[in-house]
Amino acid sequence: MKDWFRERFHGLYWRQMAVTVGMVFLTLVLLGVSFFSLSYSYARGQKTDELMVRAMAVSKLSVRYLETGRYLSMEKLQKDEQFRQLAATAAVISEMDILVCDMDGHVLLSTDATMDGRSVTIPSSVMDKVSADGTWAGRSRLDQIYSSKQFVGGVSVVNPTTGEVLGAVFTVCASDSVDNLWRAFAGLLMMTGFVVLMISFMASSITTMRQIQPIREIAGIVKPYPGCRLHVDATQAVGKTDLWLDGVDTMSFTAHKFYGPNGIGALYKRRGLVIEPQISGGASTTIYRSGTPTLGLAVSLDAALTKALAGQDARNAHVQRLHDRLLSGLQQYSLVRVNSPSHAVPHIVNVSVTGVKGTRFQQALSEQGVCVSVKSACSSDGLPSKAVFAVSRDRRNALSSWRISISHLTTDAEIDGFLQAFDTCYKTLTNKEN
Repeated sequence: MKDWFRERFHGLYWRQMAVTVGMVFLTLVLLGVSFFSLSYSYARGQKTDELMVRAMAVSKLSVRYLETGRYLSMEKLQKDEQFRQLAATAAVISEMDILVCDMDGHVLLSTDATMDGRSVTIPSSVMDKVSADGTWAGRSRLDQIYSSKQFVGGVSVVNPTTGEVLGAVFTVCASDSVDNLWRAFAGLLMMTGFVVLMISFMASSITTMRQIQPIREIAGIVKPYPGCRLHVDATQAVGKTDLWLDGVDTMSFTAHKFYGPNGIGALYKRRGLVIEPQISGGASTTIYRSGTPTLGLAVSLDAALTKALAGQDARNAHVQRLHDRLLSGLQQYSLVRVNSPSHAVPHIVNVSVTGVKGTRFQQALSEQGVCVSVKSACSSDGLPSKAVFAVSRDRRNALSSWRISISHLTTDAEIDGFLQAFDTCYKTLTNKEN
């Protein structure tokens, strides 16, 4: 079991994938922490301001009660005008509890029904802060009065005539809104991370295989998450397969992949999507890139694209026929393994010859006047193909892989010439007839 695991997950590919995954998650975590910190600070500031305003309003109406009213019977209190105002104010304040305390922190009045009949005392540390500073705000259980931390705002009650501190008023509000904010963002963070990693992994698997990806299905997965954007690299798809823009946010391609000139590409952007320019400056032609694009290159891209799309069906039919001929010839050899999926575009055929490194077979074919590629042009030399390894989970097979490119300009005679050169190289490098 250990050898099986090491064989399939050994090498630089998985180390690079692990680093990529780690960096993606680290970035998401840092963004999440920053977002939550800002959101929490804003929510706490808003809640604290609201608590303090309510506490100050109630404290002004509590002066007479704390001076003399608390010693009166309820019948007499109900006849006191200021107490009636205090009761009316407390009644209209919703979504928070009001506690009126004496100097020792004993709660004398409360709108919290759970405190009825209980002897409740505010912690002396909190009372000292309110008495010394006049106000206090924070998140606290108030010495286990509450089962979880609450937003609390406290204001001292002061006789406006004598300046004597008579007690304090506390307004208490549950912090569920902030806790729910964190839970919601944590869930969104994990789901967004999963979607980004899934798409990144799929993208890393198509570079060499030219596999046709289910863009519509991927767009359907991404759609429920407003923070996700779907970008499609259509460089190898234009003129070779049908393209869909449904659910796609951005799509890019380059002219030289469909016989246009080097140095010009195009970016499709969904209407209403805001993107940030990578090169800032003048906006004489477009707001998304400073400078003036080369007119000749842009016209050439348009002409090549028009021609490629107009002749796509006929070209693809020709390529498919040559592709089938090529596969039929290669499959006569026992050590040949075709790595291309059955639903890949026919323009690329990825194969391996067991026991022969791809670079060695490439060199042998080059000596016969045949050009093939071991991997994509942007890949590092000396490493197994990431795409082939992702599909086959066989590192040796990935090291042996190389690819053949076919176009609508390829002829039957060239396919015959390739198969003849392949036969010579195969027999020389494997010492086998077939």
